[in-house]
Amino acid sequence: MNMGTGIGYDYETEKKIRLTNALTMFSSVFAFFMFIDFMTSGLSIYVCLSVLCMFFILISIPILHQRELKVFPRLLYCSYSLINVIILSVVMGPEVHAQYFLFAYLGLPMVIFGYEMGKMKIVLSLLGLVVFLYLEWHFQHFEPIAKVPEEQIYTQRLTNNVVSILVVILLYYFLNKENKRYVDQVKENIFREEKSKSLEYFAYLSHDLKEPLRSVSGFTNIIKMEYHDERNKELNKYFKFIDNGVEKMNTLIDALSQMATSGKTSDLNKTDLNFALEEVKVMLNEVILEKQAVIQAKNLPIIMCYSTDIKQIFSNLISNAIKYQEPSNRPVVKITYEENKDFWKFCVEDNGIGIPEEYQERIFKFFTRLHSDLEYEGSGLGLSFCKNLVDRHFGNMWVESEIGKGSRFYFTISKYLKRDGLPVSKMIHQEKMN
Repeated sequence: MNMGTGIGYDYETEKKIRLTNALTMFSSVFAFFMFIDFMTSGLSIYVCLSVLCMFFILISIPILHQRELKVFPRLLYCSYSLINVIILSVVMGPEVHAQYFLFAYLGLPMVIFGYEMGKMKIVLSLLGLVVFLYLEWHFQHFEPIAKVPEEQIYTQRLTNNVVSILVVILLYYFLNKENKRYVDQVKENIFREEKSKSLEYFAYLSHDLKEPLRSVSGFTNIIKMEYHDERNKELNKYFKFIDNGVEKMNTLIDALSQMATSGKTSDLNKTDLNFALEEVKVMLNEVILEKQAVIQAKNLPIIMCYSTDIKQIFSNLISNAIKYQEPSNRPVVKITYEENKDFWKFCVEDNGIGIPEEYQERIFKFFTRLHSDLEYEGSGLGLSFCKNLVDRHFGNMWVESEIGKGSRFYFTISKYLKRDGLPVSKMIHQEKMN
């Protein structure tokens, strides 16, 4: 039912495609049993072949969705629904009430088409009414191809009514499930949007935060010039502490500012992660050569994502994998993935020093460091930066690790990202307008 989804369509279109696929599966089962029934009843081979053709058309609809044909497969399903009712009515006659399927059809275009079709949805619905009127005329002037025996009319009519009820139940269940899923997504989007706004506010403050540091650095340099004395080692040590502290604070503010503005210059598009990883390797070429690191990855997928963000995630995780190693160890980094129904799941595995279990959640928080600068340099923001970028893709990030046996960092990327990148409030307003 999810064929053709997760390729960058907006949420409303994804919902319509999944609904059409669900109806198609139900209808293909019905068409198959109808073909068997017509064959065993000894009907004309042409009638049987027409039903068989309808069956093959049905099973092609999800495949067409997978080929990124957005509207045509749903038009095909509407056409099937009309032709199927015509075949049933012409073959069995008015007594089995097959023509009343058309009343359910009248709402079908409204349900499976979003804003793409506009007024054409009304035209498609009215076409169902035209077919119903034609069938009433047909019943007055022509006999059924296969007269249903009197004792089977009730059974056939009951079957058709049960099918109609099942279609209504399926529509209700599916739309109720999709609406709940949509509400959950909106809540999550609002939470992430508020979090992003908080970080953006920090970006505006970063200049003000640096001003006191510039003052401290400036006055420290004046004092150094006034009281410079190579022989006073104690005083020079204190000056060095001040310089290092100012430099570290500047680095932290710059890192936080970069995190706050991350993703603002990146567009959502299809990205071949094999090429993205090659670009990351070029950026990290110096450290890879220095440590003789091995980066293993093959046949990564093409996905919808913010390409700059994904490169940054890979860059940070690979850099950490190379950095946090025993001195005698040669870094080996393996990148793998799994495709799931609603998301892509990636794993960056290393053979490094590992992370204690009690710190495996804490490391994704701001300014969390497990080692001193003398052991491993860093700001304590790299993983929180990655998590922020993963959040932007409506994904999750976590780690599995053992001391001395390396770490496996996992992150997921949703398949239901908006192409336009609008804020949630605007997306909701736009969908309502449509």
